[in-house]
Order: sequence, then C-alpha cells, then structure tokens
Amino acid sequence: MKWMGAWLLIAIVFIPVLQSCEEPDLQERTNFQELIGEYLENNKEDYSMLVDLLYRAESMSFLKAYGGYTLLAPDNDALSAICRK
Repeated sequence: MKWMGAWLLIAIVFIPVLQSCEEPDLQERTNFQELIGEYLENNKEDYSMLVDLLYRAESMSFLKAYGGYTLLAPDNDALSAICRK
C-alpha cells in the first residue's frame, strides 16, 4: 500500500510537469525587418545604378546578411552627378 501511495504521489507531481512541456516556436530568421539589400532591390526606381554596381562588385550578398548596420546609399541622381564630374 505504501508503494501505491508513493507512485500516486509521483504521478500527481510529474504528470502536470510533463504535460506543460511545449516545443519552442523556432523561426529561421533572426530579423523580420526588410534587409538593406532587399530594400535596394525593392526600390530600383531610386537605386538601380547602386544595385547594378553592387552586383558587379559581388557585394550585394553582404547587404542581404542579417544584423544591424547602416548604409548611406546614394540614389540614381547622386550617382549620375558623380559620373558627370
């Protein structure tokens, strides 16, 4: 009888613990905001020259990486002005 009481106590304690375990909601991305490379590609009317330069320099992949960083991106008008000089 003592063993049955002990097993009952163990069941009462551990069953709620086991049922409360849930799988964590894992996401593949660490950042759900638009990445800098994605922003430039989505706004090609303003940054098409810069996007072309970044692909030619094989540097666009750096701007599609996750993390917090800043890019001072010249638009097409600024790049055209630089090319005229």
